[in-house]
Amino acid sequence: FLSIKVIQKYISEVKSVKGIPLLKSLQSKLRSYEKLADQILIQETKKLLNKKFYIIFRLLIHAYQILTTNNLIVWFDNENQDRNFLVDIRNGFYLDDDLM
Repeated sequence: FLSIKVIQKYISEVKSVKGIPLLKSLQSKLRSYEKLADQILIQETKKLLNKKFYIIFRLLIHAYQILTTNNLIVWFDNENQDRNFLVDIRNGFYLDDDLM
């Protein structure tokens, strides 16, 4: 089950059109919305960026788990460092520039 094919799938998801290229596109849109001072579009775009960063980092964390432990933890305990990091990303704790 946990094989190189799984890792390749996770990495291809990160690099696909819905992964890093989408993040770059959203960042560009955010910058243009900031110039326009459109607060509604800024907030919506930030929310979507946080969600996409969360998904990408979760995939990378899963790939790392598989490579280092040959195990996949789908549900993290509340005290888990990876879970706390992902929750912080989702809640917008990090700026998008910090994550890229």
